[in-house]
Amino acid sequence: MASFSGNDRPPKSADLRVVGITAAGKNLRGYIPSELGSLIYLRRLNLHDNDFYGSIPNQLFNASSLHSIFLYGNSLNGSLPPSTCNLPLLQNLDLSKNSISGPLPKFLRNCRQLQRLILAGNDFSGEIPEGELANLEQLDLSANEFNGSIPVDIGELKSLSETLNLSFNHFTGKIPKTLGDLPLTVSFDLRNNNLTGEIPQTGSFANQGPTAFLNNSMLCGFPLQRTCKINSENTPRIQSDSAYINV
Repeated sequence: MASFSGNDRPPKSADLRVVGITAAGKNLRGYIPSELGSLIYLRRLNLHDNDFYGSIPNQLFNASSLHSIFLYGNSLNGSLPPSTCNLPLLQNLDLSKNSISGPLPKFLRNCRQLQRLILAGNDFSGEIPEGELANLEQLDLSANEFNGSIPVDIGELKSLSETLNLSFNHFTGKIPKTLGDLPLTVSFDLRNNNLTGEIPQTGSFANQGPTAFLNNSMLCGFPLQRTCKINSENTPRIQSDSAYINV
């Protein structure tokens, strides 16, 4: 396995106009050099599928031209650096399949240009904070340790047009009806949580298949085959194989 040691530093020339670094899947091992933050023309950093470990250096986010960071598939740990949203042009942030932990920081709401936030397969925990990511097109927080309710204001992400993936967490409570206000092109994945109640039937919910809601034992309603019971003391019910029907 190749190593990425302390001697493998970016050149210090102020005139060096490196605009992209791609070293994905190269069996690189070591810390991510903090000196990458000195590359003020760097726009794209692609180091995914290696064996980088340790925390993401805070100094990385001094590279003020960065718009895409792909560090997924490594062994990174620690928490998200507080300087993450210092990048005014940041559009794509993929840190999935690492061991990054802690709550999802509130400062992410300051990443105003962010279009794709992919943090799947880490150890994030706690509740999702309210945010103002008006340009977000894809949000993937799957396979973490998040809990609490799904925030109602996710339905206000009108630019979301690809995927909303909150699967394999510990979310509880009802699915917010506001998710139906998302664009019709959005694909939900809410599997493997602890969600309860009836699945809303408005807007973009109509385009979701049953797979999106599987393994939430207390969820009911279309498109699942688990029909909701009608709770009324004075209304007789007829129980069929698949439904309770008012008469």
